[in-house]
Formats: sequence, structure tokens, C-alpha cells
Amino acid sequence: MSGALANTNEVTEQLEQYHNMMSLGMSCLESALKNYRQPDARREARIRLRLASLLYEETENSMECEEVLSKGIQLCERSKLLDLKYAMHHVFARLTAKSNYKAAIKAVERLILDTEALRLVHWAYAFRFLRVSLSLEADLVDYSAVAKNLQALSDTSDRLRHPGVKIVASTMEAMVHLQYGGSDKVELAQRALAAVRTHQLSDETKGLPQIQALADCLDLSCAIMQFNPDLIAQKLPQMQANMDAAAKSPGWSKNGSFQVSLGVGASANLDDDSGGILRSTKTGEISLSFGWLTPSQLYALGYSLSGLATMQKDALDPKAISFLTEGFKLCKAATSSLPQPLDASRVGADWRRELSIMVQLKQASAHCGRAEWGAASPVIADVKRKVAEGAGSANIMVETELDYLAAVCLHGQGDIESALEHYSSSLLVFRPEGKEVSALRDMQAIATLDRILILRNVQKEQEAETLLQSIEPYCLNHNNKALVSAYYVVKATADSGNSAIIKRKQYLQSAVQAAQAVKNNPLLCVILSSMTEMFFRGIVGEQATKSSQAARSLAYKTQNKLWISVTNRMYADTLELCGEHDKAGPVRHAAEQAIATSSPGLKKRMM
Repeated sequence: MSGALANTNEVTEQLEQYHNMMSLGMSCLESALKNYRQPDARREARIRLRLASLLYEETENSMECEEVLSKGIQLCERSKLLDLKYAMHHVFARLTAKSNYKAAIKAVERLILDTEALRLVHWAYAFRFLRVSLSLEADLVDYSAVAKNLQALSDTSDRLRHPGVKIVASTMEAMVHLQYGGSDKVELAQRALAAVRTHQLSDETKGLPQIQALADCLDLSCAIMQFNPDLIAQKLPQMQANMDAAAKSPGWSKNGSFQVSLGVGASANLDDDSGGILRSTKTGEISLSFGWLTPSQLYALGYSLSGLATMQKDALDPKAISFLTEGFKLCKAATSSLPQPLDASRVGADWRRELSIMVQLKQASAHCGRAEWGAASPVIADVKRKVAEGAGSANIMVETELDYLAAVCLHGQGDIESALEHYSSSLLVFRPEGKEVSALRDMQAIATLDRILILRNVQKEQEAETLLQSIEPYCLNHNNKALVSAYYVVKATADSGNSAIIKRKQYLQSAVQAAQAVKNNPLLCVILSSMTEMFFRGIVGEQATKSSQAARSLAYKTQNKLWISVTNRMYADTLELCGEHDKAGPVRHAAEQAIATSSPGLKKRMM
């Protein structure tokens, strides 16, 4: 029921029924505590733990939850019920984090020291993982603290020979490095993944298909962030094959939960005394209990990542849009049959909505890369509607990408005035001293390059030159050779006059090398077209013909009608200069046909 209710904010009959059931259950537990004296301290503590868990998960009544936990912890201390005591502290820390994050972190750190001093390794692990989880949920993530706790988990698990904990901690460490790390984040993530791979043949790894799948996703993400098309081509099929095998594994539960065994004997009461934080395995050992993605959520993520990887490998590959479309469908997969609290169901629903928005943005980007403006515009409009309705988190990354894609669509259809307005928005302004995440700065740098081209077209050369200088260090030091190539193309077209010919040739040569490194045919088409225009316009000779032919050939590979038209015109001009009018006619006709189906604004500018 909670899964179905999570997708709506309306007060329905089902929602009322759900709340009534929860209220009745909590009333029964309260009555058992107030009206019946419990002779068994363990039973009373369990009732308090269950009541507190329900108050935490299903209500906003923090004060009552705190009171129940405080009395329960005192009872556990008097009766020396350690598992119940630390389970209540675990809930208390999560409750405190809702209103006072710093206080919750301090409390968890004290509990880590206490449990380590008492050599309660299973609870020390549980609180360290909680410390990491709370840090990642904070508005401002303390990257160094998260990395420190994950490293402590790895060190302890190595010392005590708990490979399952090592595998989970190292995989999480790789994920944290990729999301929050600095310039060496890919290297650190790969090092953490290497630690995971050392256990890939162990029974512990085979029993954790979820972690295997996550490690493969992170491995592919490293290749994407290295902007290496050959490595992506190698990692993508590996990730897809391993994900299929992992999702079919009997160790992957429908609700996404999994256990990490510690190889230590568990007490008979562990499951009830720990509130589900720790569990007893079939062989009677203590295990840590985790919650992660369901198989359908994993496939949604896998298809989305496959689409992103395919775009990075080859922007013109139609499989990218197919992968993203399938990922978008899976984001809507129903989860109403999963038994979980309403709040947890809503978190899952929010995650699916946010992923669906990300996927749609990548769909629009893929369409733009193929110059399919008519297909990109409705997707952008749909995302804008969802963000306006509050269906997804309108974070700065989403808003910036929306602004950028809208500008690209306008630019591609010839409306350069409106495009310039979008490129000049505060979200897309590149600030050399900025501290934004790298993906955001990448988008701002690319938008600035587009803005420069338009400014030159409207005779604002000085403003364009100032902007070019501001992004030069960032572009030239970037790992993405496509961005380096794009910068050199814009730089080459800035210099004019005979004295700049040598420099322009150097810039274009650098652009060619960078574009070839990432096998970017659209960029190579632009570069060769620029070379033909700069150095062979009005020139008669074999070299001029070869240059225009090469640019034309690349344009057809990109399937971009604008560049097909431009390169055909240049080739036709060259043929006419060479006196080959019979060949020039059909080529010029092909140029006119290519632009005939374009937008009115683009047709007007091509006339």
C-alpha cells in the first residue's frame, strides 16, 4: 500500500486507512507500556524499540519518539541489554539528524568510540556506516570525514578478516570519490575498486550481487569521466553482462536489502533486539543489514548509464537514445507491492522522479547532438513542466542544464538572439574563481564558447575576446579532449590577418589532434570545414578539392543537415573554380535539399 501512496500528495481514502492502521498499531504498543506492567525487561525494551521505530518512520512526533527512546535506553543500561541499547541509540541518532545534523554526528562518533572500547565490532561497524550515511544526506557533504570513516571500516575489516565489510566499504569509497572528490577522484575511485576486485572470486563477493553490480557501474563511470571512448567500449558490455547475471541472482531480494556476514556467532534474540540493523544468518552468524536498489531500479540506472556511456563513446550512435528511453520507462516501474514505511516509499519515489528527469535531460542532449531539434524541444518542455510542478528537485544542475539545452536548440534553429540571451544567463556565466562541481563548470565553459561565436557574429569582438581569455586555463587543462578541441577551434577563428595564419594553423592542428583522440566526428567536420574556409577559399588546386571533399565526407557521417549543406556549398564552389561545372551542379542541389527541411530561422541565415 505504501508504494502506491508514495506517488501522490493527495489525501485519499487509502491514505486515511493507512494512517489509521499505523495509529492503531502505535496505540496498542503505547497501551502495553502504560497499562500493563512488563515483568520481562527485554520484552519492554523491544516494545519501546518498535514503538520508537514507528514514530520515527511514520510520524513527525519527534518529542514523543525521543521520550520513548530515552526511557528505553535507561532500561537497557539497568538490565545490561546491549543490543537493544545500541539499536535505540541508532534510531535516536537518525531522529536527531532530522533537526540537528551536527549533534547527531557527535553522538554517533561517541557511540563508535564506546563500541570499539567494548569490542562490540558489529555495532562499531553499524555506527560507522551510519556516520557515512548521515554525512552523505547532509546539505554540505564533509568529503574528508566520509573518506576517513570508510577507510577506518576498511582497515578494521582487514585486521579482523571481514571481507564482506571490506567489499562494501571500498565500493562506497569509490562512489564517494567520484561524486565529491577533487582532481584525482578517478584515480582514487579506481584504487578503491581494485580493492574490491581482489575479493571477486571469494564467497563473500558471490553472495553480494548488489555490490558487484554497483562496482561495475562505478567502473564504467570512471571510464566515462576519463573521456576514453576505447575504455568505454570495453567496460560497457562488461557492465551490462554482469548486471544481468547479478539481477538474476537468488541473493538479490525484491526489496533490495542484503546482509553482510561477519562470521561471528549471533545470539538467539539478535533480529528482535537490534531492530533489523543486525540479523542472524541461516548459519547462525551476525550480519549487517543494508538497504539498496531493487532489481527494477538497478536496471533503470543501468540503462541510463548505458545511454550516457554510448553518448560519450559516439554522440551519433542511435543506441544512446534507445538505452535512455528504456531507462525512462523503468523509472516509472511500480513498487507498490514492496512492504516498507510510507516515508521510505516516498524517498524511493523521489529517487525515481529525479532519475527520470536526469534521463530526460540526457535524451534531449542526445537529440541535440544529432541536430534533432524537433525531438529535443518537447523533452525540454516536459522537464521544465515537471520542475515547475515540483515533481523533481530543481537543483542548480538541473536548472543550468535546462537553460543550456534550451539555448542550444534555439542556436541550432537559427534564433541566435534568443540563444545569446540564454547563454548569457547567470546560471551559464563562467567564473574563473568559481567552486561549482566540475560538471556544472564544464557546461558553463561550453556555453561560453557558443556565446563567443554569436558575439563575434553581432560585431562584439572585444567582449568575445575577454570571455575567451577567461575560460582559456580551464579548457586547456581539461581532461576532456573534446572541450580542448572546441576551444582551439574558437581560438583559431578569432585571429585574423595574414600575420595570424601560422598561429591559426597551429590552433587547428591542436584541435584536430584533440578531436581525433576522442574520435569526435562532428568536431572534426567543423575543424576541416574551418580549414577549407580559411585556407582554400577561392583557391584552385588539388589540395583545395581534397580539403572540401574530406569536410563533406565527415558532414555526411554526422548526419547534420546544416553541415551537409555548408560542406556541399564549399565543395561546389571549389568545383566551379576548377571548371568542373557538371559536377558542381548536383553538389549544390544536394546543399539546397539538405537545408530545405530546416527551421525557417536557419533557412533565412543560410540564404
